[in-house]
Amino acid sequence: MTQPFLYHPQTQDGLVRQGDQLTVSVFSEKGAFEQIKLRHEPDNEEYLIDMSKSGAKGELEIWQATLPLSVDKDVTYYVFKALTSTSQRWLDARGVQSRMPGREYHFKFNRVHQPPEWVSEQVFYQIFPDRFNNGDPSIGVESGEYQYPNRKRESIKKQWGEPVGTHGDSGAVEFYGGDLAGIELSSIIFRSWVLRPCT
Repeated sequence: MTQPFLYHPQTQDGLVRQGDQLTVSVFSEKGAFEQIKLRHEPDNEEYLIDMSKSGAKGELEIWQATLPLSVDKDVTYYVFKALTSTSQRWLDARGVQSRMPGREYHFKFNRVHQPPEWVSEQVFYQIFPDRFNNGDPSIGVESGEYQYPNRKRESIKKQWGEPVGTHGDSGAVEFYGGDLAGIELSSIIFRSWVLRPCT
């Protein structure tokens, strides 16, 4: 079953703080929901705040509500409950759910510690060096060079491009030779490609 579109940006498009109040926005498909409620637990009791439609953006409706921030702790937890005439959907930090999510999946806002403004507009890359690029083959891990204690499982040197072993098999002890030199080399190539003059 296709879930209706429901999205909450945790940037300035979705959160505006004024003192100890947080105006929260959520975007939904036009006409998909009759009501959307903002759920929070400031004192371990459930509170539902009715959200109201505040406008539209293309094919999306914008819903807003103002949430009081927790004053006895740094972090405020919240989640969205979206209602149709026959069903309910929940929006948490993972996406749209059919059941109310556990608190570990709720959206979080830390009133004390916030990242610098420029962070929300940046793109970050997480690199797994061993599978990224082999810049110096002379320092690669060899088969049998390492052993997992008490498991009698030795490291396995794999050729670049070979498939990864399955979980519970050899996947956790395989090495492809990627290294920091490979990351540095790739960044040099990328910068020269991006900064090359247009012809």
